[in-house]
Amino acid sequence: MVLASCANAGKSEAGSLSQAIERYRMADNSLKGSMAEALDHTPCSVVDVCETKRACLAVSGPTSRALALKHEVELGLAEVRAGKMAHDSPEARALPDKLDEAARLLEEGHAALPTCDEKLQALKRKYGI
Repeated sequence: MVLASCANAGKSEAGSLSQAIERYRMADNSLKGSMAEALDHTPCSVVDVCETKRACLAVSGPTSRALALKHEVELGLAEVRAGKMAHDSPEARALPDKLDEAARLLEEGHAALPTCDEKLQALKRKYGI
């Protein structure tokens, strides 16, 4: 009875996690942050589901932070172009560093993608989802 309960919990959690990952992947870049947060809040109590979740958060977390930084840079550049922010202001001078950090975070997320994909596929095979 306990094994059946664990298997049911695993299948249910694996299905929820798979859906959360798919929603994150399909989301417009402007929604990636909220989808990453939803992924983070997806429950897991079964070891392989939690391991997969951690592996996929290593993609979604850095990637969504990178996209947010990139958006901040875009807004900052628009303010500089519009004359709303001085090009030599501390905020404007910080833009290249934000862009560098975004690039680093994107690389970090990209590097974690194969592990997330492998673990997700293993869950799908195991639980038949």
